[in-house]
Amino acid sequence: MGFGFIVVFVFLFFQSKSVAVNVDVYNSVIYQSPDLKSLFGYNVRIYPNTTLPPSLIISAPRSEGSSYVSQTGNVFSCSSQNSSTCSPLLLTGLDSPNQRIDSDGETGSYISERKDNMWLGVSIETSLNGWLITCGHRYVVTGNGNNAFMHGQCYLFSSLNLNSTIIQPCRGCNSFTYYQCLAGLGLSINSDGSVPLIGIPGAKLFTGEVLYNNFDNCISLFSPENIDSDSFGNDALFGYSIARGRVINRNFEDIISSMPRYNDLYGGIAIFRNESGLITDKLIISGQYFGAYFGHSVITCDING
Repeated sequence: MGFGFIVVFVFLFFQSKSVAVNVDVYNSVIYQSPDLKSLFGYNVRIYPNTTLPPSLIISAPRSEGSSYVSQTGNVFSCSSQNSSTCSPLLLTGLDSPNQRIDSDGETGSYISERKDNMWLGVSIETSLNGWLITCGHRYVVTGNGNNAFMHGQCYLFSSLNLNSTIIQPCRGCNSFTYYQCLAGLGLSINSDGSVPLIGIPGAKLFTGEVLYNNFDNCISLFSPENIDSDSFGNDALFGYSIARGRVINRNFEDIISSMPRYNDLYGGIAIFRNESGLITDKLIISGQYFGAYFGHSVITCDING
């Protein structure tokens, strides 16, 4: 097995009546990690710096942690001009031992956390003005009777030079229907960083939910049932992948959420209109083939100007 690595190519754009793209395969910059099992390069995003060339944000979700925890995963900031200058982000509490944490929930007091194998960096999103959010969907809290809740945990940065804010979307959701939230598999952030969307595909017996515009204990979670009376059923995995865009109406931003196990495993996506913070109207696009996992990944882009 070789090194985990990514290759960055230089794109040259020539604008006239049409656009041509040349890929410079001879002057590529190669980024690699000596950790053979880290999955370095699992996610890559461009981070805009105000006074410097943009950085590359590269995740390694199976990277070894500190001497206290094993394979937490990690996220690195790398120079876009020099592949040898990569440094881990300042992730609050990541290198510390697993902690005893506050008790809450009707299912028994949570007494400890488990950051080992949390897959930090499974998702990353950046904004144009320097916000960044990354998640580890396998972060676990344990309770009385050895109950384990795979809630997931996210880290939000307003700047790469500052420590992160920890977001625990399912903390305080006092029901076994939230025992395996897998928070952070789906992720999106708006341009000013003020409204992250965090997918929670394991919530409500894997029907799924999305955390919208609030980080406080189980508040502002929305799911199909909160929009109308229709239920997508168990195992839809709503929130598995998330995107934003003006799809239904040019005047309002829409929220697009995948649900790859919807409709008896045919899969689908749901598009919600976000009208001044009020989630309304729903458009569903279903997959056509059984077991295809339609909606595994969703992204929006402007293809007609």
